[in-house]
Amino acid sequence: MAGGFRIEVLEKDFPYEDITELLHESYREHAEAGRNYLAARQTVEDTKRRLEGHICAVAYDGNGKLVGTISGKKVVKAPGEKKKWYEDDKYIYIAQMAVHPDYRNTLLLSLMSLKFASIDWIKECGSWVSDTSTKAKELTDAYVKMGFQIVDLVSWQTTNYYSYVFRKPNKGRVFSDRYVKFRFALSSIRCRLLYREDGKPRWKGSRK
Repeated sequence: MAGGFRIEVLEKDFPYEDITELLHESYREHAEAGRNYLAARQTVEDTKRRLEGHICAVAYDGNGKLVGTISGKKVVKAPGEKKKWYEDDKYIYIAQMAVHPDYRNTLLLSLMSLKFASIDWIKECGSWVSDTSTKAKELTDAYVKMGFQIVDLVSWQTTNYYSYVFRKPNKGRVFSDRYVKFRFALSSIRCRLLYREDGKPRWKGSRK
């Protein structure tokens, strides 16, 4: 037990139904605010698809209820493969991060992250990367508190909002806050100029 929670890291046999229910509960407020998060409405089959090739941390409270989850997938860039300025040759991409609303004021998110960080292959990754809506202040604040920097602005075709891309250095290069803010400003201008919030190009031919 850590902080009153039982935390496990799984590579298979995920509790798909419980994870789906937790995602719905955790992202309901975003759906009510009109943000098109898949996590707020995904089916169990969607959860299975999204967890393919991932590892998953799950956290249970003292009553055995699933109250937290994070999934991650290793991304390895081939030699010579095109990379964004903040991408390492090897990093972990974090997705489907959720904490039950009743436990958001606890250290649960940090405890799950520490459990992830103890895994050998994650220790070797250059960085952790993730993304979320620019309008989700609570999620954005959570990432920043965990040491992530906002490095990019993107507009996915599957959502109706702009998203921040976050990066936390691990064994990879550490960028100064000043440099990151400069590169993010350029990214933000370019993204907003070329794409709408729903990922549709403002100008014909701008989507590559």
